[in-house]
Amino acid sequence: MKVVFFDYWTKGLRNFIQLNQELKKEGVDCFLLHTGSFREASDDIKSVQEINGVKCVEISSLNTDKIYNAIEQIKPDVVISLNTTYILDRALVLSCRKFDVRLMFMMHGDRATGDQISEVVKSSKAGLLYKAIKMIRYAGFYIPNYLYTLRKCTPKRFYSFFPIKVLYSYFRNPALSRYYPKYADELIHDECLIYTNKYVDYYTKVGYKKEQITKVGKPELDPLFQKIIANDFPKDELPDKVKSLVENGEKYAVYVENSYPEVQQYGWDDDYRNEHLQAVESGLKLKGYKMVIKLHPTVDERKIKVKDSILIKKCDNATLMYYSEFAIVHASSVNEVPVILNKPVVFPRWGKSKGIVDYFESWGITNDWEDPMELPELKLDQKNREKYINEVVTFSDGNSMQRIIDHILKH
Repeated sequence: MKVVFFDYWTKGLRNFIQLNQELKKEGVDCFLLHTGSFREASDDIKSVQEINGVKCVEISSLNTDKIYNAIEQIKPDVVISLNTTYILDRALVLSCRKFDVRLMFMMHGDRATGDQISEVVKSSKAGLLYKAIKMIRYAGFYIPNYLYTLRKCTPKRFYSFFPIKVLYSYFRNPALSRYYPKYADELIHDECLIYTNKYVDYYTKVGYKKEQITKVGKPELDPLFQKIIANDFPKDELPDKVKSLVENGEKYAVYVENSYPEVQQYGWDDDYRNEHLQAVESGLKLKGYKMVIKLHPTVDERKIKVKDSILIKKCDNATLMYYSEFAIVHASSVNEVPVILNKPVVFPRWGKSKGIVDYFESWGITNDWEDPMELPELKLDQKNREKYINEVVTFSDGNSMQRIIDHILKH
């Protein structure tokens, strides 16, 4: 059996590392096919390399830059993709259909749902210059790939106004197209592996039939639930400075940093982030809490200017949260960790934080922090928490990855 993982680059490799290990144990031949050289200019991108045990094959090493040709050449039994709404996804779906390859979409991150989508789209409105620059970039690789595949697979559509309508829909509203792309029949994979109950309605609206959707849980939460089941949160897993706080009986709060300046979201820049963090630090200090800042992996910690907070880049998030008093969050996939651990969650609501969508708001499990010098009441409504865990987390057995593996092997 040959399984190909597909992604646009190698930066999403973490989603495949454990899957690769477990499938290899079952005798499955698997590797990552990616298009990294067309996404970013980097000397680190090699035609074929091994990263964290995963064989990574850049498409140009197959003497082609077309998804269609790569699938024809590789002849996989299964392709597993992390995306299902973009232009290049159309080329992948059409190619796999042409060569009768089983194609699976696997969620790799939380998404807005319901009313949150309109808020995200509204906050992401792009001007004409941004759209033009993006389309020019897409014109070099993504669009030619789609058009080439469309001509190969459905020539009637190619020789019509259909591709123009498709491309215009992405140009007209890029943000909306990421959530509800038009002409979505070209984007529907054979199977759709989603995290939890929360996403069934959304992916049905995208275009998937309910029988194509399988809930598997969230693999990145497996280690957390395994720790909870074993009651195993050793202090030695904490960074040294945080471990010292715990051993000395000092209270701390975890601030989950989101790299907004790096991704140019919500009007944040380095100066504003530091201003914001300093305000949080001062507010916590008034109440006797130390701030531990869990930095996003893309952030250069030399940019962070705080007085005496602890900066953490790599650590076990579960153990870090376990010994904390509460968490301070914006929008992050890490946010559910404190909720699962029954910790209060605080959402800043001053300055530019006011415009950030709170994915937790409708669940009633966050506490709005409106004045940095006045920390809100630290509470977590247990009924709302239970409802959230049932709908949004769903699986708490620590076996999400195993469900994915079983699904791949038994079909």
